[in-house]
Amino acid sequence: MGFLSKLFRRSGGGTKKYEDMFMEAHYTFKQSVEYAFKTAVEAGVKDGVFESAEAGAETLYNALIDKIEPEDKAELEKAKSRIR
Repeated sequence: MGFLSKLFRRSGGGTKKYEDMFMEAHYTFKQSVEYAFKTAVEAGVKDGVFESAEAGAETLYNALIDKIEPEDKAELEKAKSRIR
């Protein structure tokens, strides 16, 4: 990413890329919910979509909670609470 694009990048972009990243990591590659969630949040922060890890965790959690399997919801809540 060039200097000007870093300077003028905006936060608040869509979460679809990071939702897909989580879903693929967990359901396709069988990574743990916590690891897949943490990786997706960190990628969103790095890309400038989320202001902070905490904000990203909250946003991504809200986007994913209705899309994941019911047995994964408790683990997703736990993963969200561990991100600071």
